Amino acid sequence: MKKTIGICAVALVAWLSSVEAKPVPALDLVGMINAADVIVLATIERIDDGGNALAAAPNGPTAVPVLLVEMSVAQVLKGSAPSNIRARFVAADSAEASVASPPRTLRIGAYRMAFLVETGGQLEFVSAYYPTIVGTAEAIDQTLPISDRVLTAVAGVVGSDAVESTEKYEAIHTLWGIEAPSALAGVRRGLDDADRSVRLTAAAALLSSNDLSGWPAAEAILQNAPSGIEEELVHNLRVGISQGVREPAAIPGLSRLLTQSDPATRRAAIAALAGIDSRAAIRPLMRALDDTDFEVRLSAVRGLADRAGQPSLKPSEERFRLNEPSFTLPLREWGQANVVPE
Repeated sequence: MKKTIGICAVALVAWLSSVEAKPVPALDLVGMINAADVIVLATIERIDDGGNALAAAPNGPTAVPVLLVEMSVAQVLKGSAPSNIRARFVAADSAEASVASPPRTLRIGAYRMAFLVETGGQLEFVSAYYPTIVGTAEAIDQTLPISDRVLTAVAGVVGSDAVESTEKYEAIHTLWGIEAPSALAGVRRGLDDADRSVRLTAAAALLSSNDLSGWPAAEAILQNAPSGIEEELVHNLRVGISQGVREPAAIPGLSRLLTQSDPATRRAAIAALAGIDSRAAIRPLMRALDDTDFEVRLSAVRGLADRAGQPSLKPSEERFRLNEPSFTLPLREWGQANVVPE
C-alpha cells in the first residue's frame, strides 16, 4: 500500500535508538506538520533552564524539566515568526533533559527544523521526542505546499557536501517510506554519496518505497558482502526488499538472491516475490518450495496459494509443519499449469 507522505516507524526508531540509550516513539511527520502553528529552519543559539512542568505519568502527574530554547530564524516554512524566537521544550520524563545535557536534537549551534505550537501566548515544541529534525540551509520555494516545503528541506540535506554523514542518515530515515517525488528524489542523491553507509541506507530506503534505483547497490552487497560491513546496513537492505519491492521488474534480481547461502537474504527475496502480482513470479516461487529453510518454503507456499486463489492452501505455520506435502503438491501442480514458459 502506497503513501503519499508518511514514515516508516521501524526505520526511524531503530536509528534514534542506536543514538539514544532508550527507545523512542516513531516520528509522525504528517502529524507534526499538521499540529505545528509555526515551522522554521533556525540555528539554536542558547538554552536556559525553564524550571519544571507537570506531565501525565502511569503513577500520576510528575514533574519534568523545561528548557527555554532561543533560535535565530533563517526561513519560515509555516506560519510567521520574527528573526529571533524562544520556545519551551517540555521533556518527556523527569530524567530527560537539562541545560548541561539537552536532547541531541537541541544542540547549541545546530541548524535544525523546529515544529512549534502556540500555547498560552508562547511557543512550545510540538514533540518531546522530535523537537527538531534536520533541514537544509538552501532557500525553500515558498510557493510549494507546506508539506512539500518540509520534505524539500529534509531532502536537501542528503545531497549536501556541507553536513556530516550522521545528518544524512537522519534525513534518509526521516524520509523513509515517504513516496512523494521530492522525498524520493532527495533519497536518490544518497546513492552517490562518498560514504558507503549513506549509499546503502539510501538504497534500503528507496527499496522500501518500491523504487528500484536502490537495487544495484543492494544486490551487490547481498550477493557478496564485504568483510567488516555493519550488520545493521545489511538488515535494512533486506527489510527494504521484503517490505517494499513489488515491481515485476525486480523478479530476475530476486530470483538471483534466492540462490544465496544466507537464509535471511532468501527470506527477504521470497517475501518480495510473494507480494508481486505477476505470473513471472510463479517460477521462482515454485523453486523455493525445495529450499532448505522452512520460512522460505512457507512464504513460497503462501505466495503460490494467493496466486492460485486458493486460501485453503495458505497454511498457518503449525499446519505447514505438520504436513508440508498436503500444500506443496497441489500448488506444484497448479504452478506447472500456469508458469510462464522459459
